[in-house]
Parts: sequence; C-alpha cells; structure tokens
Amino acid sequence: MADDTEQVRIVPAEPDDAAALVSFLQRANRESEAVMITNLANLTASSEIDQLKAIARSSNCEVIVARLGEQVIGTATIMVMPDDDNTGELGLVVGKDYWHQGIGTALLETILDWYQHGSKLQQLMLDVFADNQRALDLYHRFGFVESDMHNYQDRQLIRMVYMEKE
Repeated sequence: MADDTEQVRIVPAEPDDAAALVSFLQRANRESEAVMITNLANLTASSEIDQLKAIARSSNCEVIVARLGEQVIGTATIMVMPDDDNTGELGLVVGKDYWHQGIGTALLETILDWYQHGSKLQQLMLDVFADNQRALDLYHRFGFVESDMHNYQDRQLIRMVYMEKE
C-alpha cells in the first residue's frame, strides 16, 4: 500500500492505461472468487488499447479507473448489451488490498454520474454473487433492485437493475 500522502484518483481510462488495467484485472481475478470477466485469458494490452479507443468514441460505454499513484487499484465499466442498445452492463472491481476503504463507492458514484449525464442508456444491469453481501448492500444503497436469480458454476447470481435517470 502507498503512503498516506498519495490520493486515490478516479479518472476515465485512457489507451495508455491498457497494460496496467489488464494486469490489475488478472490480479483481481486471482484474489477474489467474486470477479467474473469473460475472455480474461485472451485479454492483452494491445487488445485493451483498441477496446479503450473504441469506448472513447461511444456514448453507451465507459471505463473508469481508480489510481493510487500510477497503480490501478480499481475499475468500473458500463458496456452496452449486444442485444439491447438501451441497457448497459455494469462491472465494478476493487483490488483486495483496497476493499472496505470507500473506493468501490467512489467508483460507483462516478460511473453512475456518467450514466445519468453522459450516456443514452435507459437502464443498467449487473450480476452479483448472492454470497457477496457487501456488494449487494452497496448496490441497494445506490438504488439497484433485484430482478432475477440464476446459477453460475454452482453459485447463485443475482441480477440487479438500475433505471434512475434524472
């Protein structure tokens, strides 16, 4: 962990962040069973650069990162659903060393502000493991509601939705 003089910054991800972001996601996936990232094994810095450039041109997708110095310690994403241009899927990951320090809350506040004021999406959805009570509490606090439950690799996932637009 860094010293107390460094501040966590929440900023939009840039193509220059690609290598650090991929490294962070791979580490977070090893640290926690709550992380579900499809195609993580195929993710490279080069492919992430291309993805971040495409996202920068989109009004329906966003990636932000939490930085401590030059280190990525968290990320939040909204990606438009391939089968529904009005719905975005929210993803939120915080590095294990930084859990319970308000970083997830800060990331969620920032990405929801983008959703409210910068996107054309009409609703968000996410899946969270039923045994991840802290995440469930966080999402409830921000107005997400449970809409469905399904199984994933012998674990229960709760689908949550968020529709608030100002």
